Amino acid sequence: MKNNLVDIYNKHGYYHAKSALSKNFCKLLLTKLNTLPPKVFLPFGGIPWGYGQLFDVKPFNEILSNPVLTKFCESLYKTKNYKVNHLLVSNKVAWQGPEEMYHQEVANMDTYAPGCTPEKDWKDFLQVFIALEDQTLENGCLRIIPNSHKLGILEHEDIVWNHTGHKRRITYPEMKKAYENGGILNCEIKQGDILFFNHLLVHGSSSNQSPYDRKAVIMQIQNTKVPKDMEIFEKEANYRKNFFINWMKEKTKSLIDKNMYGDFTKTK
Repeated sequence: MKNNLVDIYNKHGYYHAKSALSKNFCKLLLTKLNTLPPKVFLPFGGIPWGYGQLFDVKPFNEILSNPVLTKFCESLYKTKNYKVNHLLVSNKVAWQGPEEMYHQEVANMDTYAPGCTPEKDWKDFLQVFIALEDQTLENGCLRIIPNSHKLGILEHEDIVWNHTGHKRRITYPEMKKAYENGGILNCEIKQGDILFFNHLLVHGSSSNQSPYDRKAVIMQIQNTKVPKDMEIFEKEANYRKNFFINWMKEKTKSLIDKNMYGDFTKTK
């Protein structure tokens, strides 16, 4: 693989590899998914989000040896010694698949890389998005801000959002700055395409407004020098749960203290 592909990735924060997986192989993966029960559900409403770690599930484990994927990673890290943390399938279900708030993956580094310093270690991580089906604006394709990785780590805030529960999103002033820097690119990529992007690139997605599910493989790859602690996932789950509980307590108290609909029931 030519080094200029990594140069494009470093310059813009992402690289789009077309037809990296054959359509027949993607159809094989989709057929396999139909035999698997969803493992991940959104907290509110019980909407299925996707399928958990698929390292031991054929033919998904064959993705790990895909030549486009391996050559890009080897060119980026300048070594064959890298590791894959996640091999998941995200599914935005028809009509109900929610939007994803704009964020940088580095904002969640405490989840997947305990002991790392975001400012110093972000280059050691790579995000991989593989389209199992055509991704369109209607079905909630990935949306990115090219070159936004050059802005460094942007301020994020904790929120409770629709039926997705706890999320981290970029604050409005920071998002405005990022947008003015590069504008929004709708990644309407085709089945079998791979989008590589780094952990400082601002990205999100709209909701699925189509009558069809939108599936994609999501992988996280990191340099082997980065420490890994699986207990951090449990710690993050507890943090998100407690954040939501405390948020609900505050909201409940405000409803008790002041009826938000009181003014509508009063008569003159």
